[in-house]
Amino acid sequence: MVQVGRVQDILSGLIAGSVDIGTMAFPYDIKAKESGFRELADLSQSGARYASSSFLAKRQFLTQNKGPAEGFVRAIIEALQFIRVRRDDGIKILSRYTRMSDMKVLAQTYDYHSRVIWPRVPEIQPEDLKLVLEELAEANPKAREIDPAELIYGSIVKDVVASGFVERLYGR
Repeated sequence: MVQVGRVQDILSGLIAGSVDIGTMAFPYDIKAKESGFRELADLSQSGARYASSSFLAKRQFLTQNKGPAEGFVRAIIEALQFIRVRRDDGIKILSRYTRMSDMKVLAQTYDYHSRVIWPRVPEIQPEDLKLVLEELAEANPKAREIDPAELIYGSIVKDVVASGFVERLYGR
């Protein structure tokens, strides 16, 4: 097993025959299928949770800057709502950041992400960090001693949700 690089590089390697199998993400998996490759598993349907991208800050910073931190969380929730309810704009944004112009692929990518991937509220649960800590423990055994719940300071997100912001934003 070798690290090839970006998903685009994995797809290029598959098509060129220099890679036999690879992990794909939208929208590149659609291109792989169009090139004759078959999906072996859809990890988003596995039920496994994994923190693939997170926003990090020290707990002290969050408690001392509660107002700005809540504003940041509101902005993330508002951006998620924008992208989820404005399909055409969402597809344009995907096109810009994936550098793809195939509208069919972009539309499928958008539809999948808005239905499965993009949450209404960006929350993290202790089980999201379990696999991350297990991976870290391979290089640093002390990671096994960490309780994932201790790494999460979720009160900022909970306070924003409790304020009714999400319901007002989505009209429910």
